[in-house]
Amino acid sequence: MARRQALDYYGFHEMRDEVNASLGYDQRECGEHFHPAAVSFAKWHAGKALPDIDHAGNATSSSQIWYAEYQAEIKAGTIQGVPYYDFWHFQLERCFILNVYNPCLNYVYVGLAFEKMESLADVEPWQLAVQQTWYQLFNHIADRDGFVTVMIDW
Repeated sequence: MARRQALDYYGFHEMRDEVNASLGYDQRECGEHFHPAAVSFAKWHAGKALPDIDHAGNATSSSQIWYAEYQAEIKAGTIQGVPYYDFWHFQLERCFILNVYNPCLNYVYVGLAFEKMESLADVEPWQLAVQQTWYQLFNHIADRDGFVTVMIDW
């Protein structure tokens, strides 16, 4: 008769939150940290002292009017836009063994031996900086290949 097996895993989002706390910034928004002179749309909006709703009735986050003005200032060279550095997307492309869906058990790479993994050979400096924190915090729970079994649920 088949027996039910227990599976040990870690909560991915709890791990992510621990990494964010250690870094002191959100790894989903690394562009602002690695390019402090850059101006995000949120900072631009706050600096302009604009209301929360544009004259077309749209909230800041969905205002095409204000976003177009922000993009125009970037294009004109008035401000430097924030590069899109989202570590989650790096992880989706290069650190999970299986496809990620909600919810799922998966294996996230927390190691630093990128030369052993062809898909991680072209890691950018900002990605390596964040990955090093994953390594420092979770290498002790990783398997011999640098993977941790995680539950992803959003």
